[in-house]
Amino acid sequence: MESRKAAKLCWVSDICTAEFFERLDSPSALFLGNEKVERVRLYGFVVSSGLVVDDGSGCIIVRSFDSSLNIDVGKPVLVIGRPRKQNNEVYVLSEVVKEVDSAWLSWASLLRPKMVGSSKQINVLDLVRSLDSGDGADFDVIAAKVGEEKVVSLLAAGELFEIRPGKIKVLE
Repeated sequence: MESRKAAKLCWVSDICTAEFFERLDSPSALFLGNEKVERVRLYGFVVSSGLVVDDGSGCIIVRSFDSSLNIDVGKPVLVIGRPRKQNNEVYVLSEVVKEVDSAWLSWASLLRPKMVGSSKQINVLDLVRSLDSGDGADFDVIAAKVGEEKVVSLLAAGELFEIRPGKIKVLE
């Protein structure tokens, strides 16, 4: 009998963007970097009565066979479970859902590796700040250095804004 895999502390955004590995003869897993993860551990706040958890990087649905889960919206929780993907919807099939003290969320954020892609976004924001002479940074110059899709995604996320056509500023 194979031993139980340890639950890996993850960000929701990493789970949602990870590559899933599904086989009929073994449990589904996801790849975070070079690591195969079969069980995840999340800390976050309940944002919906249908048990949707938000950890600051994204939201994920937590499903359970136990219908007695009754955790109020806004409460901090620990979720341990198996990541699943069905019909392009990513969710966690819970093994443990437990209300915790909010201090555990701060502790978990210190232990978790930085979000994948967040360092690249910080570099883009720093680039925009350095190119901005008070009148906004030129979109074409930024796009040439980091790629148009990164700039557009930060505009859509609200990290950057266009003060006038072709001029970008960081939302401070």
